[in-house]
Amino acid sequence: MRTLKIEDIIADHKQRAGICPICKLYYSNLTEHHIHKRAVFGLTSDCSVYICEYCHPIVEKEVTRREGIILRPYKVDIYEDVILSFIEGTLRVPKPKRRRRTKKKYQRSGQNKRGHN
Repeated sequence: MRTLKIEDIIADHKQRAGICPICKLYYSNLTEHHIHKRAVFGLTSDCSVYICEYCHPIVEKEVTRREGIILRPYKVDIYEDVILSFIEGTLRVPKPKRRRRTKKKYQRSGQNKRGHN
């Protein structure tokens, strides 16, 4: 059983700004790591910790590895269902927005409106 709680890490880390809680080294610019992934859980308050740029990708790689372990049994159900839904049309890919180039941009690039030199 773990004696260390994430709430303790967050509270302690706020007191020791500039020190990576993983490698315990001082860095002038730490990166924010969201403990609960924003893409999955949305924005939650006080659920992030600042870690150094060296430790951050290592942590992210371990999170991805563990997600893979959890998701692997559902591979067929989830991933095949997603692609079939797009193919059948129940899910749609949004059309990309086309940006129109202004006359000034054409002149700068040396092209006319049809894209020819």
